[in-house]
Amino acid sequence: MNRLLKLLPLMAMLLFCASLFGMEDKPGWTAKFNGWCCKNLGYGCGATGLITTRKSDPPRPKGGDLEIFDMQTHQVNILWKDCACWSPIPAAPGTLAVLSNAGIWIVPIAKPDDRRLLFPAENVTELLGRGFTSDGAILFLRSSLALDCKFETWALPPGGSAPVKASLAPELACVTDFNFQSIIKPAQVSESHRTILATLFHHGKFEIVQEESGSLKPLFPAETGEDVDRFDPVWINTSSIAFVVSR
Repeated sequence: MNRLLKLLPLMAMLLFCASLFGMEDKPGWTAKFNGWCCKNLGYGCGATGLITTRKSDPPRPKGGDLEIFDMQTHQVNILWKDCACWSPIPAAPGTLAVLSNAGIWIVPIAKPDDRRLLFPAENVTELLGRGFTSDGAILFLRSSLALDCKFETWALPPGGSAPVKASLAPELACVTDFNFQSIIKPAQVSESHRTILATLFHHGKFEIVQEESGSLKPLFPAETGEDVDRFDPVWINTSSIAFVVSR
């Protein structure tokens, strides 16, 4: 009996440690989102998870200029200079949706000066993309008032309708953590599903990388003395991407 009593504290400690490891093994919201997209939409399944965020990484960057890069000609065009924006995604054909502190903007690629504020809101934090619903609504994250949630998933239907809470899956409704470097949005994956674009914090700067066949390579090799952050790359067609630059 005395021997059993002596073992009880040790058993309690082992159970406590096991519970901690169990908690750490639970996937975060970003991993759940990526898994849901792979299972239900069939994209991003080949990602190797090479992109991770470290505790020492700085907060999510914001621009800057909204630019387009032609992967074949290597030509760069500025769509919106000094936009102070982030999180671009393809919207209706020939347009991009992008975030600023004022809300969600629509930027026509051919006539970027005709941009307009589609949804005024100061609590939208990230655009996730279209293609999650049959009506082509824009899925996004916005700050939550709930005590146990930091953000919530919402959908902005086309045609100017009011946004509604998204209902992709119960485990995706409440966002308690968000890792923008690890998320795989639909527009980050090429049509061939071979190349995934991502943002990586490396050597003190955010840079755009391509993940293909389990390896990473920078899209814009760093130049000596260059003080530039590039982030949030998305495909807009088979040979061009949009992204944000902060100098």
